[in-house]
Amino acid sequence: MPSRKKAKGKARKAAKAEIAAEATRKHKDLVTQLNRLEDDETCVHGYESDLICGAFVKHFLDIVVQVPLDGNPHGVATDASRAKFPQEWNSVYMLRKIDSLLLALGVNYILKGDIDLARHCASSANFFKGFIEEVFYEGRPMCMELDKTTELFVSDEHTLVRYLQKRIPC
Repeated sequence: MPSRKKAKGKARKAAKAEIAAEATRKHKDLVTQLNRLEDDETCVHGYESDLICGAFVKHFLDIVVQVPLDGNPHGVATDASRAKFPQEWNSVYMLRKIDSLLLALGVNYILKGDIDLARHCASSANFFKGFIEEVFYEGRPMCMELDKTTELFVSDEHTLVRYLQKRIPC
């Protein structure tokens, strides 16, 4: 009969092995889902095409990419895009389509291997999600979403994939 100390050691090893196996399984699931997305060329990840949204997002992302994180990129891009696209900022429908396009672009950039642009798209989508909740539905204050927006701006690939996986419908 093994000693109590040896039994506890074996139990710890078994628990560690179980945790490692679970992490490996989750990683394989993520890889499988990403491969499925790569193989399905017709999937637009929940976005319905709209030319105005495309122009808005291109303008917004161009500014976000140029401004450093400590320079409040989403605030600068908001001010600049309000001047050029005032009607889109007053329509919850258009802002939801813009949010959807940013998520779809983020997924496509991850699939292409451009993690930096995927970060910009995901953080901008989260910014719009918070903006819509605060302005149109008087939900949580925008400052609650800014922490997540900043986190996505500097996140690793795994965090980015998990965020996009939760937000897209496919």
